[in-house]
Amino acid sequence: MDVNKWLAESAALDTETRVSLENLVISQEGFFDKAKEFLFGSLGKSLKGDDYKPVKLEHTYNFKSTITAISRQYGNKDWLRKQNWIKTKVEGSDLLPYLGNIDPEALRDRVLGGGAFCITVHREWLAAVTAYFKAVKPVVDVLASGLTDEALDEALRLLKRIPEVGSLYKNPPRVFPVGDRLIPKAFNLIKPPAETAWQARPLNYVQTETLVTSLLEQLEELNRLRDEFTRVSFEVVNPIQTRPFIQLSHSKNPQLPKGSQRRLKDWIYVSTRLDPAAMYWGSEEFAVVRRYYGDVLLAACRWIDRSIK
Repeated sequence: MDVNKWLAESAALDTETRVSLENLVISQEGFFDKAKEFLFGSLGKSLKGDDYKPVKLEHTYNFKSTITAISRQYGNKDWLRKQNWIKTKVEGSDLLPYLGNIDPEALRDRVLGGGAFCITVHREWLAAVTAYFKAVKPVVDVLASGLTDEALDEALRLLKRIPEVGSLYKNPPRVFPVGDRLIPKAFNLIKPPAETAWQARPLNYVQTETLVTSLLEQLEELNRLRDEFTRVSFEVVNPIQTRPFIQLSHSKNPQLPKGSQRRLKDWIYVSTRLDPAAMYWGSEEFAVVRRYYGDVLLAACRWIDRSIK
């Protein structure tokens, strides 16, 4: 709010017989907002606002969603600066397994270390996926002329010579650096670490602002890499991205292409091996790193949330 403008408009009430209702309402709303901020701040009340939304687990499933969820408040320096910051220790039993026994001063390096590792894994996996889609281009060329039984037979023959995408990943990660969590070879083998009673020192504005600024930069890079996965795959498979072909690997009740006498499972196999989404998740280790990194992000955001009244 422009306080000087409000004072000028208020003073005008003494000399003018009429003031527009719009100006009066805007001035009063701005004044009361400032008054509430000052009063609640001095009393130690929460200034998070009615529209405050903490970051949740589902926000970490997608980089764009993560960026939006974190930027909404924590990435807003004006919002962050006016908050009331807690001085006493906060609950950290669910933070300790994912961040370790660290002080607030070490949180930024811990989170950014996990992000840097995740970026490296994305780049290495992107190289494997790029090589894979380059290898399957002849298969796409065959199917682009029509989803005939003859095209299917030739596609199956060609795919026998092309390794699965996961086998092209030459250096899959074994240990996630934050917490030294072992990376199992199957996503469904993930076991959440046991929680231990722990009280964490609260974060302050400077620590949070510095962390969030660098964190969002890493997330933007990860989102760029995710878009690159989409680009390199769709540049190859775009000619066959038709409803009859896509439904083979995405529908709950896939149907044979019109006129086909071949087995449905063969069509599903070919469609799946040419599906960008399925190939993106073609490495279990890659998927585990994504989940572990999400755990770190969520724990850091919970620490921020609990440090603000």
